[in-house]
Amino acid sequence: MAIIYIEAQLERIKYRRLTPNPPIADHPTYKHERFRWLMKRYGRLVWYWCYLYTRGDDGRARDLTQDVWLLVWDNVGRLRPDATAHELRAWLKALVRTASSRQMRKAMLPVVPLTDDIDVADDSTVRQMRDTLEALMAHLPDDDRRLIGLLLDGYRLDEVARQLAITLAAARQRYHRAVRRMKEISEQHNISPL
Repeated sequence: MAIIYIEAQLERIKYRRLTPNPPIADHPTYKHERFRWLMKRYGRLVWYWCYLYTRGDDGRARDLTQDVWLLVWDNVGRLRPDATAHELRAWLKALVRTASSRQMRKAMLPVVPLTDDIDVADDSTVRQMRDTLEALMAHLPDDDRRLIGLLLDGYRLDEVARQLAITLAAARQRYHRAVRRMKEISEQHNISPL
């Protein structure tokens, strides 16, 4: 009797190993349920971490908490379904750090007031900078010139990578190579960057 029971258990284990688990992370309701569960389970802890990161500023802590939960929503599909409580806490704390650093960077950006009195197209300094940049870009290979041109048009690097059909890492490498090349050209030809 015990042998039959053991064989049945081994067969169940063997069957479990042969059939892969269904991809529940791809299911649309999985994301909602997992997110709701994370908020219910770790909501107060995340707010406490945000409160500590903002040094007791309740308003900023609430804003930071909201940013963290937006990051959680964007990344909950990447979370392993079998993650332990320790891994979940570490993951959430990393998202708090990420959101906090983003918030700090936004706070440090200078605010430039835009007024209608200034006509940027007629400013001689801007024209001179544009001419200098065009002179430097003329010495770049076509791929690098196109990448820099798209960045100057206001596209983000990941959008430029998609448009050029290259990876983000390749786009970063081309960008750094182009900037380094433009610095070398400016030193060789005594072009003074402003």
